[in-house]
Amino acid sequence: MDLVRNEKVIHIALPDEEKYERKNQKVIDEVRYYVDKYPRVELLSIGTEKKVSEWNQEYGVPEADGFDPQNSNGWCNYDGCKASIVISDEKYKNICIWGVKRGSLLYKTGRYTNDVQGIKRFRNGLYIETLLAHEFMHAIDSAYQIYENSWIIDEYEKHAHEFEDIHEFIAECYTASEFIEGNKYADKIRVMIDEIIENNN
Repeated sequence: MDLVRNEKVIHIALPDEEKYERKNQKVIDEVRYYVDKYPRVELLSIGTEKKVSEWNQEYGVPEADGFDPQNSNGWCNYDGCKASIVISDEKYKNICIWGVKRGSLLYKTGRYTNDVQGIKRFRNGLYIETLLAHEFMHAIDSAYQIYENSWIIDEYEKHAHEFEDIHEFIAECYTASEFIEGNKYADKIRVMIDEIIENNN
């Protein structure tokens, strides 16, 4: 199916079995949310691996480097403002819907509110909402060139040993801030991200 947002067509390829109907609708709802909120991102396609890979070749979106589909729930291919989000064919079947409201999840135990370690414990790929937030943040990062901002670079360099690279640092901080109430470090980075986007819309 195709989804039209901001006068642009987004190709969507998800399993058509009835048992995935609720999960598929959640994906569509999340796409609407992020595309409307971050208009610079040109999301060309989203869906499971095989079909989206064909579209990526057609649209000239480069494949993501260094990803092992067997060990990843999803990944984002991007080139400037253009992006495509891919979800593993097999793992889509097992990814759960979280169903919690954004920013409403408060971990009183401190397991996820302990700054950087809390961000690392919060596993972005376990739920469809958190997976999409993480992968969409890669597209936002590319479109708004967040990774080039000196504030972000300074913060990343303080914790570089904790993250795969600056792009993962940005995506993981964003996702934690999006869904967890109380992680002050994730919220600090989110404020920086929001300011960069606001100044570049």
